[in-house]
Amino acid sequence: MTKEALAALNPSTTEDFKRLFSLIFYNKAMLTDQFVEMALTNKFKRGDGYTINSFIESVLRGEDFLDGKVKAIKAPTLALWGKDDGLTPLGMGKAFAEDIQGAQLVVIDNCGHVPQMEKAAEFNAAVLKFLGGAQTAQAPK
Repeated sequence: MTKEALAALNPSTTEDFKRLFSLIFYNKAMLTDQFVEMALTNKFKRGDGYTINSFIESVLRGEDFLDGKVKAIKAPTLALWGKDDGLTPLGMGKAFAEDIQGAQLVVIDNCGHVPQMEKAAEFNAAVLKFLGGAQTAQAPK
């Protein structure tokens, strides 16, 4: 990824947030002006721009890649992915699930990068089923 593309992960204006959110969310109806303004306000309150830039710099230095590292995971693993994730494509989720022995991949349709927000019921059902807390947990149809 280029530095410019990675810089989009640290938005500083409402237009920057709109561009980033268009990759993150499948459901574009969520991208209201109020939601974007709230996200921008919360970002400035958190003051996390430095942390995000540090992450971006580590990626540019080649330090933040999981290639080959996930094969060492031995714990039961759930890879839960939005089918329409424009930030980290489904192919990445499939690769993680293949590389982690015994991993379970759950793909949520009509969903982007944040299934816990866009498809909370399906996300929660999948997590509960994986954890064994609700053997019959089913997402509403």
